[in-house]
Amino acid sequence: MKAILVRREALRPETLVLQRLCHDLSDSEGKILFRKGAPILEADLPALLAAPWETLHLVQLEPGDLDEIAAGERLARAIAGTGVVIQAGAHGKQTLRASHKGLLKIDAATLQGINALSGIAVYTLLNGQVVCGGDVIAYAQITPLALPDKTIEAVERWTRPAGCLLSVAPFFPCSIGLILSERSDPVARERFLNVLKKKLDWFGATIREVVDLPPDPEVIRVSLVDAVASGATLILIAGSNAMDPLDPFLLALERAGARMERIGIPAHPGTLLWLAGYKGVPLIGLPRCGLFSQTTVFDLILPKLLARGRISPEEIADLGHGGILNRDMMFRFPPYERESAP
Repeated sequence: MKAILVRREALRPETLVLQRLCHDLSDSEGKILFRKGAPILEADLPALLAAPWETLHLVQLEPGDLDEIAAGERLARAIAGTGVVIQAGAHGKQTLRASHKGLLKIDAATLQGINALSGIAVYTLLNGQVVCGGDVIAYAQITPLALPDKTIEAVERWTRPAGCLLSVAPFFPCSIGLILSERSDPVARERFLNVLKKKLDWFGATIREVVDLPPDPEVIRVSLVDAVASGATLILIAGSNAMDPLDPFLLALERAGARMERIGIPAHPGTLLWLAGYKGVPLIGLPRCGLFSQTTVFDLILPKLLARGRISPEEIADLGHGGILNRDMMFRFPPYERESAP
């Protein structure tokens, strides 16, 4: 790309054709006649010459250059994966939207790598964020009026191993077994079930069975085994005490041969939530103190389990960064009040 300064007194009109303005050009009343970046055509010369200007700043594309529209389109295609729709905008700025409700996956290391390339600007929501269909999840553009083709080729090489930079994983229908302590207060129990059902409905998950059990490890063990055998793909256990090694729910897990994966999460509210697994089925223990909060650690973990069926130890540890889940962190939670982009 070559920069050209044109002065009116030395103008040769034919040399302007196919050059690109670095700035908008307006008429005497301030109305924009030509937008920056657009190529000057031969038919544009009369209007351009009649406009009030003394100098023009132009760029000339050289062999191997891509203008902002062509470069922006290729950039967007290189980073978009499944569940992503590309929408063209002004000056080659590409808008990437979620095609459906799901969990946003972003390769942050690749994002950093391509944004380190001069002239590339890709900016996104956060990895692991829950999005609705139509939500803007990223923008992609180049910052100069043109870039060498080799820069976009470098982006394509960055994204090729994974196939994309960002994608939206859908939430799979999930059949949930719910085990409650029979010691729960009836009013509190109903309130908890109403809040939980609303959340699960949003994800398209269903509660297959609600079982109220006494604090008997053997009774709880049998119920857990039966729930998995009958087809539950996720089991929620409410009312356990994660700080008590002799809690009947924890003893039942041990007797069933379940694998405890994590007791306690580095975030609040919901710090005493626990995670376990039994025959490939995730188990979530909801602490008593977090049963009625609208937004807790549970709401950060549940989307990952419903989209992928698992959450890694590293992801759990990462929850500590930003783990004070106050009002300022509401953007991290599923938007339960809406179904699509506003």
